[in-house]
Amino acid sequence: MRIIILFIYFYFCFAWQQNQTFSFTGSTETLTIPEYCYQIYATVAGGSGGSANSVWLGGLGAVIFAYIAVTPNQELSVNVGGSGSPLGFGGYNGGGQGAAFYGQIGGGGGGMSYIIDKVSGDYLLVAGGGGGCYYEGWYGSNGGNGGYPNGQNASPYTGNLYANSWGIGGSQISGGSGYGGPGYSGIGGYGANNFGGGGGAGY
Repeated sequence: MRIIILFIYFYFCFAWQQNQTFSFTGSTETLTIPEYCYQIYATVAGGSGGSANSVWLGGLGAVIFAYIAVTPNQELSVNVGGSGSPLGFGGYNGGGQGAAFYGQIGGGGGGMSYIIDKVSGDYLLVAGGGGGCYYEGWYGSNGGNGGYPNGQNASPYTGNLYANSWGIGGSQISGGSGYGGPGYSGIGGYGANNFGGGGGAGY
């Protein structure tokens, strides 16, 4: 999970580029657009969902990219989402909580990553997190990947109880869901009670 900013500069008939990368810190960072920069190309990756092991995996966070019109000295807020925990804790920046149910564990959903205008509060680019896995010994369900315009569904549960059931991917107005209930807009769903969580959507 990270955010990469490509600054595109224009000065009379000259043009040049410069990169800046934001990694996960667990807090919001401020980016001030440099002089002569009127456009950026941003790649935003959401946090991954919680994995249990090498078999039952959380979904990957969405990777969203776009050109964004900016102005010199404009301030943007940049926030990189964290990964969900295999013990059910949601990733930083809104990852859904996994639900414990009689010793069964749903991995936490990944947190969303975003760029917003610091003054207006408008979201410029958002990448949803991945859904958390569900695991119960030999049985389980992999979390869905985040995506655009919608997150992916989780894989079907492999056990006899609730067989062929899965968490639903999130949309741009609602989060992905596991068996335990819905998440939030743009955020990875959580794994819960036999279903892996659906991935969050980007916008």
